[in-house]
Amino acid sequence: MFSKYFLALFTTLFFGPGVGHLFLKQYKKAAALIGISILVLIVVAIIMSFSIDLNSVPKDYGAMREYLRNFLSQNSNMMLMINIPLALVWAYSFADIGRSLYGEYKEYKNTESEK
Repeated sequence: MFSKYFLALFTTLFFGPGVGHLFLKQYKKAAALIGISILVLIVVAIIMSFSIDLNSVPKDYGAMREYLRNFLSQNSNMMLMINIPLALVWAYSFADIGRSLYGEYKEYKNTESEK
């Protein structure tokens, strides 16, 4: 009975915020959480694209790896600030699944006590 909530938690953990809500048939919440996550990733891509000088990007693979390593080390604070909103959406998704589980558990206990 409650295994669907644990499946929802695991799918949210591995696939992202909102995916677990699809298993719970909470489609509006799922769409909102997935949409917010995609929006955050688009904003991240836009912010990072303004930080890159296209003329300095190397063409070969080995130099590209070194360029990316340097870019990430120089912009680590920016990366942290960008990941915070996505982590908050993820945390809300987990908390909402837990809240749904608790609500169903209370309902289950009430029906059991009425019998």
